Amino acid sequence: MRIFVLIIFVLVPVELQAEGMNEFFENKVRPLLHEHCAACHGEKLQAAQIDFRKPETVLGKVVTGGDESSSLIRAVRYESTIKMPPGTKLPEEAIDTLVEWVRLGAPWPDYEPAQQDLANLIEEVPESDHWSFQPPADPAAPQVENAEWVRNEIDHFILARIEEKGLQPATQADKSKLLRRAHFDLLGLPPSEQEIQDFLADKQPDAFKRLVEKLLDSPHYGERWGRHWLDVARYADSTGVDEDHPFGDSWRYRDYVVNAFNEDLPFTQFVREQIAGDLLPAPAGESLNKRGIIGTGFLALGPKALAQRDPVQKKYDVVDEQIDTTSKAFLALTIACARCHDHKFDPILTSDYYALAGIMASTKSFVEWQKNGSRYYKHPLVETAVYEEYKTQFDAIQELKIIQTIARRNARTRYILEGPGKQIANYFLSTTVEEAAQGLDPETTQWFREYLAPRPSPRPYLANWRKTTPEQRKKIAMQYQDEFLRTLNARLEQADPWLEQILHADEVTDSAGLGELPTSLLYRDLVDDNAPFDLEVDDIKDQFEPQDKELLRRVDQRIEKSNAALPQEPPLANSVAEDESINQRIFQRGQHKNQGALVAKRFPLILAGVDQPAVKTVSGRLELANWLVSENNPLTARVIVNRVWLWHFGEGLVRTPNNFGLRGEEPTHPELLDWLAVRLVEGGWSIKNLHRLIMNSATYQMSSQITPEAWDKDVENRLWSRFQRRRLTIEELRDSYLNIGGKLDLTVGGNLDADSGKLVEFDRNNRRINPDDYQRRSVYLPLMRNKLPTLLGLFDFGDATTANGKRSVTNVAPQALYLLNSEFVQSCAESLSERLEGSDQERINRGFQVVFARNATPVENTQAMHFIQGRSKNTADAASPLPGSWSNLYKLMLASNEFHYVD
Repeated sequence: MRIFVLIIFVLVPVELQAEGMNEFFENKVRPLLHEHCAACHGEKLQAAQIDFRKPETVLGKVVTGGDESSSLIRAVRYESTIKMPPGTKLPEEAIDTLVEWVRLGAPWPDYEPAQQDLANLIEEVPESDHWSFQPPADPAAPQVENAEWVRNEIDHFILARIEEKGLQPATQADKSKLLRRAHFDLLGLPPSEQEIQDFLADKQPDAFKRLVEKLLDSPHYGERWGRHWLDVARYADSTGVDEDHPFGDSWRYRDYVVNAFNEDLPFTQFVREQIAGDLLPAPAGESLNKRGIIGTGFLALGPKALAQRDPVQKKYDVVDEQIDTTSKAFLALTIACARCHDHKFDPILTSDYYALAGIMASTKSFVEWQKNGSRYYKHPLVETAVYEEYKTQFDAIQELKIIQTIARRNARTRYILEGPGKQIANYFLSTTVEEAAQGLDPETTQWFREYLAPRPSPRPYLANWRKTTPEQRKKIAMQYQDEFLRTLNARLEQADPWLEQILHADEVTDSAGLGELPTSLLYRDLVDDNAPFDLEVDDIKDQFEPQDKELLRRVDQRIEKSNAALPQEPPLANSVAEDESINQRIFQRGQHKNQGALVAKRFPLILAGVDQPAVKTVSGRLELANWLVSENNPLTARVIVNRVWLWHFGEGLVRTPNNFGLRGEEPTHPELLDWLAVRLVEGGWSIKNLHRLIMNSATYQMSSQITPEAWDKDVENRLWSRFQRRRLTIEELRDSYLNIGGKLDLTVGGNLDADSGKLVEFDRNNRRINPDDYQRRSVYLPLMRNKLPTLLGLFDFGDATTANGKRSVTNVAPQALYLLNSEFVQSCAESLSERLEGSDQERINRGFQVVFARNATPVENTQAMHFIQGRSKNTADAASPLPGSWSNLYKLMLASNEFHYVD
């Protein structure tokens, strides 16, 4: 049976928002269009069916409000194949006027589009019998033959399938392996010597259960499991893409995630806060929901282009990324595949995509997204009045710093005017002789020679010099010098009174009031970057005129006083907020310049059906968050349950954790997946309860030994007939080396990269941190998207740009070479050799306990003893340890497979 939904949308009349926009259009834009465009697009001729007297032929066709890449703008900028007006480019001032008009939304007074019914959007509500789109069942645990093996209901589901194939589950892992397994699973760290001894000595039947509780109570649990979620949330500390600008406050979201796991925040609340935390009520007694605001870093911290010239494309690329991450993280669906057309495999419509796009497009991710060179949005974590007071004072200081820069340049201008500027004629003349004239700087002379040398693209303003005869050279050189000095004088005549006036004002509010200072092509060539008069102010300030020294002293004093009165900067969060509500249109073939029917904000029809909760908030994020964790959504509980299973066992019950769609894998145990999802909901969405259920099962506590029968019938371990050995992640590996070497700083939370936002662009874009410089846990390492640490890439960290549901696992030669040759590994082994004291036998046993969480076997004892004494089995006993032998022994143990795998 097919269900059809008929949705009719009416185009809402456009209302001009401000009288000032009308005046701007009438005084600036309309005269410009009439003067320069009407000949071809006016009363007598309407080329390309464009008539600039009729807005309906312009708006939405060659001009899109807010889109600086509109056809008209690209044409007048001569950036497209069509160049308007042909032959002669508009003055820059006229182009700037048109750009500003577009940025304002292209207002056109008295124009109201005729009301019209758009083509009716007739949507066939998809149907699918695919398992993931059906509500989770609550199946009864199946009966099994070997009931004594069972410890809880999970084991019924697992054992039933094992027995069905005529197999038996693996034996239980020994205590040392269980101890190491649990420590790495929950903390990402190896057990200490004392913890090993205590657990092995504990003979009570509930020893492992109590161990699990102890580990869940550790503050380091959140670091381990928070890192899992940060993979899904594609967390990084910079924007990536073009500028790779540091987010600055991204660490707050990372700490939020760590704390959420430590506090066992119900997963429903975890979801709500990451999608709409800024819209949730503040806790009792507080005026601001700080945690919720920080939680929306989930949406805010994705890759972002800041300098993309097409602002609409920039905005909707972020919208697309947010839809992609949200749908994969919580629904395990690739909804972003429907941006250009209905999903090729899943019952997801293009209109489903743009219904969600309307939600994200109505969400503030940028400050003034229409501008080229936008800034990402940050939310203050204090009351608005407190932040505004700080911002007012801060902005005043910034204005003063701009004035300081102007004053310093003004002083430099006077210095050049009174000194080196009077030598320009001599520099011109010195280029015609082999050696520099006496008193002239040789490097500057060489610069003038290169500057005046012929070039493929001639500079017309230097034509007089190129044509001059030897007899006229001095006269022409003086003319260039006089022109340069006139420009300097004109700049001083404009800047001097302005500086004096503005510094006498009580408040500095308009540093832009100076306007454009006089300039010339010659001036720019001689003063711009790397030119001979691009002088460092600090190098020449002692030679400034007294009036300039006094003025700079006053400016510096004012800045110093303002800085002293400035309160501490309030904390900020990389967050999102409500923005102007967008009535979203479908972009045909994904192109925002080819817009189709309007789509209301809603959720995918295959999941939410026709009878959906109405969107009442500006963006609809709050309704989206509530729907994601509602009983009407069949996916969220299944998806997180599957992730937790994967993070315990190395594979999920569904082995494509980010894709539960038709191209994803079927669950190995669909009934168990549903049963766990129901238990999660019944248990208040507690992730720690899920840990307890899984880790106290016989399934989790099996050994990794595989029998010939299991190898034949369950080689991929899809029956979970044994525990799957897994390789340590790079975080576990690095943290363990530091921990074993006694170097690990176990401080929880905080920012290791506080000054990243102050870096200049070159340093920022060419910066790759070295993990060896840090002793904190790896979860706290700064992650610049375009320059991730090489070590992380070597050990399969990922790229931090897309939601990563399951990391790749490789075993390649460079990994082993790193472990054997790394100074970091060597230093950890040396620290361990210094820390472990006692007799040779004691040091061997302690090394095995610290590294492998077990005692050495007799054979291993003998081999280790021979190694440290540098002799073969047949050598006489009298020998002392060779220099460095202990650190080399421990280094070999740290590089071994046994250490690198959780068994």
